[in-house]
Amino acid sequence: MPLSGLLTPGATLDSGALGFSNFAYTSTGDMPQAANITVSAYTDSAGHAGIALMGSFEGHDHRGSGSEELAALERTRRGHEQYRRTPG
Repeated sequence: MPLSGLLTPGATLDSGALGFSNFAYTSTGDMPQAANITVSAYTDSAGHAGIALMGSFEGHDHRGSGSEELAALERTRRGHEQYRRTPG
């Protein structure tokens, strides 16, 4: 699913017993647009659920000012408290 589809209020992505919602994304320079980032649910070999964001995160800004991206989301586990992740 493109990240752009998850930026809509109320959009969620489930992975195992986890729900991910309230996605936000900003970028500068050569970072990809939200439509060019794929978000997928996954479960690793140990049974841990999560999501993966895939795109062309090269970060080459030819203007010399650098490139940055910020992705934020909320994670809830059914029957547990909410966790908010905002890198920074």
